Amino acid sequence: MQINWSIVSERRQEYNFSQEVLARKAGVSKSFISRLENDRDNKQKFNFLSTLKVMNVLDLQLEDLVTYVSMRSNMSILDNLDKIREQGNLNLIDKTLNELSIAEWRHSLKYSVYYDWHKALWCIHQEDYIAASVHIDKALERLERIDSMNNIKINIYIAKGYIEQLKGEDGGAFYLRSEALYKEDPTIINYRTRIRLVYYIIKGYVIQEEYDKATWTGRMIMKFLNDNQSIYMKKEIENLLKEIDE
Repeated sequence: MQINWSIVSERRQEYNFSQEVLARKAGVSKSFISRLENDRDNKQKFNFLSTLKVMNVLDLQLEDLVTYVSMRSNMSILDNLDKIREQGNLNLIDKTLNELSIAEWRHSLKYSVYYDWHKALWCIHQEDYIAASVHIDKALERLERIDSMNNIKINIYIAKGYIEQLKGEDGGAFYLRSEALYKEDPTIINYRTRIRLVYYIIKGYVIQEEYDKATWTGRMIMKFLNDNQSIYMKKEIENLLKEIDE
């Protein structure tokens, strides 16, 4: 069994921690972090308690370190989930998630988020909104610790808002959080995600009873769709605007 310490470096960077910050949070020296990250041949021995402190800060389990090597051949699974989600084939999510073990899904922050995000979507497909809420909250909890992955955060906020609505709650605030991230950098999401985001922003305005903003946003996106001769979600947006007018 080989321990691959490179996951420490990758997880640290995902969390936007410098070696100094990680060392301070874990209560170890910077040199200890450096030695961990550079022990590529498993030649060094490390203090167990110090290693455990580092793993705790980075949300790592022992199996994460062991299984990480096998994940290199599975990088395309995230792309597959993206395609499944974009095409609306939610019935394929569970089968895809089962291609990896839970330990493998938990090997990195991004994989963990993808797992809980798509597990939530699967639960929506199964109409289990309570379980969906649990999983999407786990994804949000992981993401809100860091200042990166805003393209994924936008999608997670959309999913969270939708789940809240399905539970009969007010999900509008989460749609508007997505909008705020999008305004910071419109280039971080693709065309379809942008249209879907605007659709849910309109719904968010309606929930917040800001009908003028909802109508204005709806007309702007309809003009955009017409100018680009696009029909993606056009009917859904048209129906939403009709509901506002009524």
